[in-house]
Amino acid sequence: MENSLYNFIKEVRIQKANHNLVYSISIFIFIYVLLLSFLGGIEYTFHFEKHIRLLFFESLLFILFSSLFYLIARWIIQSKSLFGNYSDSEIAQWIGEQNPEIADRLLNCIQLERTKTLENEDLVNHAIKKLVSQIESSADNNLNQDKGNSHLVFFSLSIFIFISCWNIFKENPENAIFRILNPNIEYEIPVPFKLISITKNQFILGGDTTKIKIAGTGILPDSIDIYILSKDEIKTLKSYLNEETYSIEIPNIKKDLIVWGLYESNSWFSPWNEIKSKEDTIFVQDRPIIEKINFTIISPEYTKLENREHPGNITNISLLPGSKIKINAEATKSIVSAKASLGKFEKKLFTNEKLISGIFSIFEDDTLKIKCVDENGIDNNSPTHFNIQTYIDMPPEILIFEPKIKVELNESMEIPLKLMVNDDFGISKMMIEYSILHPDYLPADTNTYQVLLDDFKRNVKSQNFSLNWDIDFLSLMPEDEIHFRIGVADNNIFPRPSWSFSKELKAYYPSLEEMFFDMEEDQSEIIENVEEINLSIDEVQELVEDLKLDLLKSEDMDWEQTQQTEEIIQKMENVFEEMAQMSEVMDAVKEQIEKNDLLNENLTEKFQNLQELLNQLMTPEMKEALEKMRDAAEELDPEKMLQALEEFEFNAQDFEEQLDRFIEMFELAMAEQKMDEIQKKLEQMINEQQAIMEELKKEDSNSEDLAAREKRQQQEIENLQNTINDAQNMMEDISPSTSENMDKMNESNLMENAEKDIDEAQKEFSDGEKQKGGDKAQSAKENLEELASQFSDMKKSFQMETVAMMTKEFQRVVHNILSISKDQEEIFKTTKQLKSKSPILIETAVRQNDVQRQMRKLMDQVMELSTKTFYITPEIGKMLGRTILDMNKSIGALEQKQITTAKKHQNKATETLNDAAYVLLDAMSQMNSSGSASGMEQFMEQMAQMSQQQQGINQGTMQMGQMGMMAQQAMMQQLMQQQQALQQSLEELLGNNPSKKGGGLEKARQDMEEVIKDFKKRKVDQRTIDRQEKILSRMLDSQRSMTQRDLSKKRKSKEAEEFLYIGPDGLPLDYGERKLILMEAMEQALQEGYSQDYNKMIREYFQALQEQMETEYENQ
Repeated sequence: MENSLYNFIKEVRIQKANHNLVYSISIFIFIYVLLLSFLGGIEYTFHFEKHIRLLFFESLLFILFSSLFYLIARWIIQSKSLFGNYSDSEIAQWIGEQNPEIADRLLNCIQLERTKTLENEDLVNHAIKKLVSQIESSADNNLNQDKGNSHLVFFSLSIFIFISCWNIFKENPENAIFRILNPNIEYEIPVPFKLISITKNQFILGGDTTKIKIAGTGILPDSIDIYILSKDEIKTLKSYLNEETYSIEIPNIKKDLIVWGLYESNSWFSPWNEIKSKEDTIFVQDRPIIEKINFTIISPEYTKLENREHPGNITNISLLPGSKIKINAEATKSIVSAKASLGKFEKKLFTNEKLISGIFSIFEDDTLKIKCVDENGIDNNSPTHFNIQTYIDMPPEILIFEPKIKVELNESMEIPLKLMVNDDFGISKMMIEYSILHPDYLPADTNTYQVLLDDFKRNVKSQNFSLNWDIDFLSLMPEDEIHFRIGVADNNIFPRPSWSFSKELKAYYPSLEEMFFDMEEDQSEIIENVEEINLSIDEVQELVEDLKLDLLKSEDMDWEQTQQTEEIIQKMENVFEEMAQMSEVMDAVKEQIEKNDLLNENLTEKFQNLQELLNQLMTPEMKEALEKMRDAAEELDPEKMLQALEEFEFNAQDFEEQLDRFIEMFELAMAEQKMDEIQKKLEQMINEQQAIMEELKKEDSNSEDLAAREKRQQQEIENLQNTINDAQNMMEDISPSTSENMDKMNESNLMENAEKDIDEAQKEFSDGEKQKGGDKAQSAKENLEELASQFSDMKKSFQMETVAMMTKEFQRVVHNILSISKDQEEIFKTTKQLKSKSPILIETAVRQNDVQRQMRKLMDQVMELSTKTFYITPEIGKMLGRTILDMNKSIGALEQKQITTAKKHQNKATETLNDAAYVLLDAMSQMNSSGSASGMEQFMEQMAQMSQQQQGINQGTMQMGQMGMMAQQAMMQQLMQQQQALQQSLEELLGNNPSKKGGGLEKARQDMEEVIKDFKKRKVDQRTIDRQEKILSRMLDSQRSMTQRDLSKKRKSKEAEEFLYIGPDGLPLDYGERKLILMEAMEQALQEGYSQDYNKMIREYFQALQEQMETEYENQ
């Protein structure tokens, strides 16, 4: 029974293992078929190469054998119950799970089997037998039901899938699954089209162009890539389908090429990567090639440029028109002929075996090609194109420094010009182009005139040019305006010189009416400023009085009083500022007088005296009093403040008196100025009438022009009458007799006849009656001359009246000096008889003090007189000052009973007084003999001598450049000593003529100091020379401003003369100036080979620097 139970379990184990084996094999076959189908699908899509298919096949074999080995090994282990697999207990448990109703009994039987004894063996065996028979019938059913028929399903599916894929993957040349299972066989990949070369291999000449054609069969794409392989590189070109053919042209072939067509797949799932045509070879036979070429650019001769080399690898050639190109080239083969092709023209070149050379001129933009032919008649195909670009020779550039826009002409009739000229290759001509604009009432001059200039450097790229253009030869009349511009031409000869012109500049010749009007405007401003200052002084005095009263009422200063002090000081500072502005206006008036010679020397002297008086109004005592007030306010000391206020009041009163004196003298000067204006206008009208008469004598005189000029005279005589009326009103309080004479002259028949003659002359000329008009013009001239004569007598009478008044002033001062001198001599006689214990010592000291007070009053009289005439020199003031000092010391000695010392100082005082009286008498004698109250003759004589000396120093400086180094140093030392001596002489002259201080001569003295410094530093440059020229110019202007110019002299025509200063040859080119250094830097930058646009930017940059530097120089 035992064997039957265990045998049953064994049989069940074997059956279960068999069923597992069959089921696993079915699943393996299913999976294997799926894998094979998947690989077949990939192969069907991509058509793998042989080695990949071999990898797939080997993988399939490995999976097959390894899987079979696993399944058989597992079956053996399960059927033999090895390693505890499918043990009896496990099988019994499985049987129980399949038959739950016998599960417990089966386990009981197994347990009884293991525990049976002899007593129960039969019973146990019976139970086991009964159980085995019961479960034998159900074991097979349950075993079969465990897996069912699923293995048949897997087998069926495997067969279906394999057959389906086999049919799906069927293609030419072989089925994809078959290709996987036969990896060692190489199969052709199917493609949608084929590419076939038509041109095949070719033989061409070097540099030729050939065409590549590739035909296609099948479904052709729109374009393919054609690859061109040379030794050095590979190129790809796109070719588009045209009538089932792809073609391209390959130009200028110089090397052997390999060519093929190729189309690459654009899809990841395409079985092919590319479709390629057969590779064809293009074999090249050599053409002659110009492998080395060099150009030599020969610029036009006027440029003075050196020849430059241009490499052949740069195809753009830039040059000036008229340049020549020299060619030197070398070919790869021997050449029998060559030519240069320039547009439509060709020029034969020289050949020598491989060498090619030639030269030709260029005048415009062109294209250059060099062609050559070898011994076999083969030419160089497609020669290099060289683009020849001609750049224009830029016209000169002109930078005007002076004048800026418009200049006002004065009596010198000179226009100062200062400019810089830049050109790439120098300039050939320079001129001034001008036109003259007359007033509207005169006929217009439509002509344009030119003045050629010669004194410039022709081969210098950048140069400064200075010229005082004398336009006196133009005979301009008042209110005429000249418009002019500077023209410069370069050296270009292809095709002609290029001209550049500066901006238009203007020069205006104002009328006397305008010049006097401008001057009167400035003078009116001075009067207004004085009135404002008077009001300010009155306000300050009221504040001072209020502050004094407040301080007297209080013991200490408070904040409010401090503020009052600050207000007083602030108002006085405002007065100082107004005084400074008045001084500037006075300077402008003086400058206008000097430039235009508007006034005679006496009146000019008075304006200079007024300037000096104005400068002396702000005394150091006044400023010191203000400073004391400020200190007292800071210390809050009422006593010091009261003392400072007392001093300030005294100075303010003196200031106000001096200001009143200034305004009275200024108004007097303005009245005399009106008289000078009348005389100037009369002289001008006479000159114009004379010019009209001379013009009338010419055969080609135009009556309309003459009528226009007489019409201008009508306006002038009307202006003259108005000016006489103004002068008459101004003279009423100054000289009633002169005012009355002016009124009579204005209302006289002579004035009426002159006006009438001018009117009738204008009408006759307008009607074309030259003879009648000339008679009236002559009559008008005679009447004007008579008016001028009468007015000249009137002026002389006024001057004599002025001299008489001044003589009385002198006599009064001399009388006072002599009276004081007499009193001083009496005191000296008394003192000589005194003893140290004399009781009248005190009385003598008191008498001396009285004389000293009289002396101080005399000193004030002399100082007042010194502001009216040059004959009161500073030496007289010093003598009177020494007299007061000696008197002061005499008083002190008498108080200390030092009789000897007192007598000594009294004797000195007496001698000095007598000397002063003698000097005053001599001065009065000179004034009466000269007929002038100003004393200008001596001054003029000294100025003329000093001007000659300065001119000699200037010439010596100019000649230094022609000397050697040692001679230059010696000359510099000598010139410095001469300049120092001349400066000292000028200082003495200014000291003797205080009214000249602060004007142009004072500036000349300061310039002398700068010139001496330059000599000491051994640094003589252009600035030094400019200063010396200014010194001489100011000295000459000072003489001219004090000399009455003969305005009746007819202007004579003369040729234009230009003055160009370039300095001596021996001086360095840049004269030590930065501006010429900038020029050199610009020239160097322009020679660096930049393009024309860059060169233009460089010029503009350096010109901006030059303008900035010139502005800084002028401001200095």
